[in-house]
Amino acid sequence: MPYETVTIQSETQLRYKTKREGECAYAGIHLRVAPSQDRAVQLKTEVPSSEVPEEFVRSCLDGIQECIDAGGIIEGYPIEQIEVTLLHADFHPQDSTEEAFRRAGFSGFRDVYYKAQPTMVYD
Repeated sequence: MPYETVTIQSETQLRYKTKREGECAYAGIHLRVAPSQDRAVQLKTEVPSSEVPEEFVRSCLDGIQECIDAGGIIEGYPIEQIEVTLLHADFHPQDSTEEAFRRAGFSGFRDVYYKAQPTMVYD
């Protein structure tokens, strides 16, 4: 079955900020995507647990996985053979939420995936 993958390594930094009904939400992330020899998608983090609360890191990775599960960007086929690494994250003690990190992960992955020159593989 055909699948999508990336051809080069790429990085992106994203700051998700929004204000709804008087409440602010903030998440800052730095992602890298690279081709992988393994057919499976690999999600990794290099963010120390002492730097950012674990629930924010987990929510960011969930957002990335959600975007991957939605299918590829070229023709909607599954995305395979990539490695995605959360390199850095920053948060605000009052304004950061799990939902902000989930949305940042989703949006950040779409951005970095485009930059990594996605292609179709017909296997």
